[in-house]
Amino acid sequence: MRCQICDGDTTEMMGYGKLFHRCSSCGYVFTMNYDETVLSRGMGMEGSWSGPGGGGYREYCIVKILQQLFGLEKFLLFGTGNTGTLSRLLSEGVDVIGSDISQDVVDFKKAAHGRERFYRPDALPADARFDGIIAVEVIEHFSKPMESFKILFEHLAPSGVIAGTTDFYPGGPVEDEISPGYMSPKGHVAYWSLSSLARIVATYGKGVTAFEMVRPGSIIPDEQFGKLWSNKRVFFIHDREEQQRIFCDLYNDSDVLDINMP
Repeated sequence: MRCQICDGDTTEMMGYGKLFHRCSSCGYVFTMNYDETVLSRGMGMEGSWSGPGGGGYREYCIVKILQQLFGLEKFLLFGTGNTGTLSRLLSEGVDVIGSDISQDVVDFKKAAHGRERFYRPDALPADARFDGIIAVEVIEHFSKPMESFKILFEHLAPSGVIAGTTDFYPGGPVEDEISPGYMSPKGHVAYWSLSSLARIVATYGKGVTAFEMVRPGSIIPDEQFGKLWSNKRVFFIHDREEQQRIFCDLYNDSDVLDINMP
């Protein structure tokens, strides 16, 4: 099996009853053992680990960070699910659109906010461009990463930023000490590394900077499971000039962002 990102050689690994393939070049780990139906329905109205209508704190914080750093104005919440982030940002006057793969969520959000405020990813207006695209806990669901990132970049403004969160593969076994393990859900099919993420965005002339979300050993626990997600990263995909300089300065000041809730 060739790597989906760089076409490098892969080795086989087992974890959570699934066969994974690890790229020896870029460190990308993926599985082909998935149910297309599960991937196509997303998390539905459940929306997040926090339950129906919960979550969205990370999305909101990242939008605020991008507004503060670059004055970005128009945002896409990609894979937002049934969180309250869209409603909260709209109430603050932010120009924002939501998107999710779950048709139930799409119908619900359209009814609540108007047909022009929420779409399935494949139904986004062809000419829609966003200053910031927020994909929190989304890219680990990309069974066809090249195709999915193509959609993101097709809707990104020339000076726009793509940002989100995911767990980075730390090396070693796929199974981890966290319960439930990060790659245990049926919909988690892609385990990214900084190298593999950098590789795919480089094809679009972009760079990536990643931060820890909480400092290891913090007294602040994960909201539901009571444990720190030590491999969680906040990533920003940006240009290689002015934006990269700003993110480097931010990283040199602190490689940890104060985002510690779902």
